[in-house]
Amino acid sequence: METRREQTTKLGCTVRTINRLIIKYKEQGKKGFVHGNRGRLPASTVPLDIKNKIISLYINDFSDANFTHFCEIVESDIGMKISDTTLNNWMRAEGCALSKG
Repeated sequence: METRREQTTKLGCTVRTINRLIIKYKEQGKKGFVHGNRGRLPASTVPLDIKNKIISLYINDFSDANFTHFCEIVESDIGMKISDTTLNNWMRAEGCALSKG
């Protein structure tokens, strides 16, 4: 059995952290080591239906607008603030090679 000092060297953390992990393991078992946000979407995630609506709106109606201008249109019309970088990432994921101009 390793000492706590040896465990700190192996895990790269402090003795206090080792003590907290041991207590957590005794109380919760292996579940105690799983991150609390596992399986949750970030608070800033845009709902999929709105994301798809924005993408199709750009492709069908505003493909001549640059991303920055279109993001301003989305904010005024839909009331959703997205960045041009987010729109660029979405369009790349859709397979659309567009410049954000």
